[in-house]
Amino acid sequence: HGGPLGYGLRRELYDENHNSKGLLKKGELKALRMDRVRVREGKPEEVAVVRWIFQQCLDKVPDAKIARTLNERGIPNGMGRPWNGPFIAHILQNENYIGNLLYNRQSHKLGTRKVSNSPDAWVRAQGCFAPIIDPTVFERVQRILRNRRIEIDEAEMLSRLRRALHKNGRLSETV
Repeated sequence: HGGPLGYGLRRELYDENHNSKGLLKKGELKALRMDRVRVREGKPEEVAVVRWIFQQCLDKVPDAKIARTLNERGIPNGMGRPWNGPFIAHILQNENYIGNLLYNRQSHKLGTRKVSNSPDAWVRAQGCFAPIIDPTVFERVQRILRNRRIEIDEAEMLSRLRRALHKNGRLSETV
């Protein structure tokens, strides 16, 4: 159940006697009802990349530059594709890296579209496995991410966009 764990994390299958039966690959499910799946740290090189990403954020490096650096180093993301800013942002916001599992972030009833649930409806299981990122580091990164976003009303946003258009003659995501 639930979505993918995230880069640098793995699912391990255990039998009823708590003996490991091995790692599950993407899309694999447990076969026996008595078996259990636990989340654990992934490959050491992936864990090192996750920690590096968090450190870069603490150093105020933009997500796009972090992605560009990883791509220049030839490090593929968890899906074997190039990195991008939104993928970096997802890692930085993912509570799995501090050992938490979240459920009910989205709902999908039969015959309807998937909807995002409000954060107060999420089910948070804390401390389910050993964290990759120290919780104090994670909280510092969350503060940085919150401070990146500027909330302005629609009228002010349109006014700023008009000024930028008048000044530059065009609009783009960098102007």
